[in-house]
Amino acid sequence: MTVREFGIFADAIKTYFPRDNVLPTEKAMQLWYSELKDIPYQLAHTALRKYVSTNKFAPTIADIREQVAELNNQNEEELNETAAWSLVLKAIRRSTYYSEEEFAKLPATVQRAVASPKQLWEWATLEDVDGKTLTVIQSNFQRTFRMEQQRERERNKLSPDVLKLMRPLNNPQIEDKPKELSVEEQRMISEVHSSPAPEGFSEIVRRRIYEQQTKEKSKTV
Repeated sequence: MTVREFGIFADAIKTYFPRDNVLPTEKAMQLWYSELKDIPYQLAHTALRKYVSTNKFAPTIADIREQVAELNNQNEEELNETAAWSLVLKAIRRSTYYSEEEFAKLPATVQRAVASPKQLWEWATLEDVDGKTLTVIQSNFQRTFRMEQQRERERNKLSPDVLKLMRPLNNPQIEDKPKELSVEEQRMISEVHSSPAPEGFSEIVRRRIYEQQTKEKSKTV
C-alpha cells in the first residue's frame, strides 16, 4: 500500500467512525502506515469493510491485521487435514523417483508439515507397508499440519517488519536441529505408547531401529 493509498484508507476509517477521533495526528498516521504498509490497498479496504459490518467502534491496527489474516486464511481453511493428507498420499505414490518435484507441488503449509522431499522419499520407499504404518504416518502428519496452520494464522497477523525482528528470537541456533525420526521409529514410538511393552521389548526396539538405519545407509551407498 502506497502512502497515497493509505491516505485514502485512513480517510475511510475517519468517515466510518467520525466520533472516535481516530488517527488525529500526523504522528499517528505515520505509525499506522508503518504497521500496515505491507498490506495491498484492495485487501486492506476489504478488511475494513468486513470490520465495519460487525463493529461499532473504530478499529485498531491489530483489528485490521486480524481481518486481513482471516481473508488470507480463507483459502487455506478450505484445505482441512483430511484433504491435506490426500495431497500427501498422492505425492507419496510418485516420490520414489520424483520426491523433489512432488514436494514442490504441495501447498506451503503442507510442505512445512511434511518437512522435506526426503521425508516423502522415505515414505514412498518403505517396504511391507501395512494399514497400521499408514495410520501412524497419517496421524503424525495431521497433528503437525494442524500446528502449522495455527502458526500460519498467527504469522499472518504480524507485519513483515515485526516478523523480521522476531526471527532471531525464534531461531537462536543454539543447538543443532533435532534428528528427524524415520517412519519406522515413529511407528515404534506409537506402539510403545499405545500398548504395554512385553518383556525384552526395549531390546527389540533398539535392534529394529538399528536394522532400519543400516538398511537406509545401504540404499544411499
